[in-house]
Amino acid sequence: MTAASSDNQEAVKALLDAGAEVDTKDKNGRTALMLAASEGHVNIVRTLIVAGANLAAADTKHQDALAFATEGEHKAVIRFLKSKGAVETVTQVKEEQ
Repeated sequence: MTAASSDNQEAVKALLDAGAEVDTKDKNGRTALMLAASEGHVNIVRTLIVAGANLAAADTKHQDALAFATEGEHKAVIRFLKSKGAVETVTQVKEEQ
């Protein structure tokens, strides 16, 4: 998770190659994908998706990777996640209005 949030592509790949669980959650229910999306690290997001990260995984506040990317206004990450099938939830749409 630290490697994903700090944009360390080499470390993320090494950890995944070593068998790290791509959808492991922290105490707040956040995954590496959510952390990378919140920071706008599109290459890390891409690597995690290719490794099988769950687009629909949500944290304890019911936010997913797309919600984190949207909150941070990371347009490249938003476009990429949507291209892979991520959809806005009703909660996200209501918050935008």
